[in-house]
Amino acid sequence: MNFSIFIASFIQITLLSFLLLSGVSCALYTPDSGKNQVITTCNVPTDQSGTVSGHWQVTPIPMAFHQNDFQSNEISSMINAVSTWNNFFTASKNIKTLDGSTTDNPRLSTATNPAQSGPICDHGLVQGKSFSGNVVIYKLGQWPSAYPASAIALTSFCSISSQPYPAIYMALMEINYQNFFIEGQKNPDLESIVLHELGHLHGLNHSCEVTNKTGTPNCKDPNIDPSYLSASMYPSFSFDTAGMGEQRRSLGSNDESRANCLY
Repeated sequence: MNFSIFIASFIQITLLSFLLLSGVSCALYTPDSGKNQVITTCNVPTDQSGTVSGHWQVTPIPMAFHQNDFQSNEISSMINAVSTWNNFFTASKNIKTLDGSTTDNPRLSTATNPAQSGPICDHGLVQGKSFSGNVVIYKLGQWPSAYPASAIALTSFCSISSQPYPAIYMALMEINYQNFFIEGQKNPDLESIVLHELGHLHGLNHSCEVTNKTGTPNCKDPNIDPSYLSASMYPSFSFDTAGMGEQRRSLGSNDESRANCLY
């Protein structure tokens, strides 16, 4: 089962976007055969009308890794995911939406994880037309019991009412190192996981869901657009019999066409 949990007040929305494992199997991912170049047009298909949650009104979004959480090879993998999004937006819109530092000089943060101490929407990263802090990525060796144990990672963000999409002003990312990535547990492809989570950070929801949800296609629909299934924003990842996760290290046409509507 895949989860997208919405907790809403009058003008403030906290979105918790979970990325879950699927059953142990051969990798399900197949490249987007209809995509041979960067998509530069904006398109949110009618059946995906509910798959956009918001956008940042200020870019690039500053990213940081929580200090002492990650090994250098892990940071390198995550920066590769940042670069994939930036390379796309550079080609499509001539902008970079993420400021994720470099492999040689990664940006680190000592900020305490606000999700573990109270409502994250009590905090904010945007002051007028500039940022006052970073979107921090945290490694959680103890995964909170309030989160599904099968969630590989979670991106949380807060937004206020705006047009055409809500304006995001706070976000963070948490990665599950209690139930994944460690000896004896399934080992997802970190770059693929973070690429997906960065889609949520930009304001994209899953390309489809396994349960019926207004404005979101059902992944099990036999007539579903194949580009929804090959998207980086597909809601789950599969594992082979050795416990290694599939790789989805590139953006699909559906990821790109929806993202173009945000920035």
